[in-house]
Amino acid sequence: AIFDIAWKAFMAGSSVTVAVRKSMLPLFSAAKEIEGELRKSLNHGWKLANWLVQIGLILGTASSYLIPVVFSDSYQQSQTVFLLLLHSWGVMVISSPWVVAVESLMDGKYFAILKSFQVIVTLFMAVICIHYFGVMGAAAGILAGELFISWGSFVVTKSQGVPVPEVWGLVSPTAIILLIASINLYLISGSTGPMWLLLPLSINILWMITSGWKPEVPTMSPLTSG
Repeated sequence: AIFDIAWKAFMAGSSVTVAVRKSMLPLFSAAKEIEGELRKSLNHGWKLANWLVQIGLILGTASSYLIPVVFSDSYQQSQTVFLLLLHSWGVMVISSPWVVAVESLMDGKYFAILKSFQVIVTLFMAVICIHYFGVMGAAAGILAGELFISWGSFVVTKSQGVPVPEVWGLVSPTAIILLIASINLYLISGSTGPMWLLLPLSINILWMITSGWKPEVPTMSPLTSG
């Protein structure tokens, strides 16, 4: 039951990611014959992913504190599992332009191989981590799988000459996501006072400010300048 609550919330968030990726697929495919338009479309995809993950982490972290309230204190561990899954979702979102580029622009074997190895990595890490960390290990396995396909997609697209965003477009957000995840998990352990809960929020807001986050959802049109 502890994992089930967190998993259902994660799947709800994943449906948003699936919708975003579906919106990218036809646009990337339509622009692939024109390198300038393809590069522009891929960059717009990255901007949308970056926009979504920033606000999503804030809303998700805030909602995690409702789990013990809505259910009971006995489900406190669900909050910890949910936070780890939330940041797995963050990695899933930010990697979307690279993953969709593999799926829509390259031979189908590349995407099939990456997804197969993602499953293997997820299961392997989950089995190992569950032995030591219980239900948290299952969440850790999912995070490992998302990190694998994230970086695997970047390596494959770059090696095949797809004009995807540069490496820092993936490194920086992923590092921030993992930093916020680590801080949140440490704070949930109860080792610090309540004021420290503002630290991950502050990091997230600073990220939004420095990246120029605005309330308007970025357009995905490949013909839009910018």
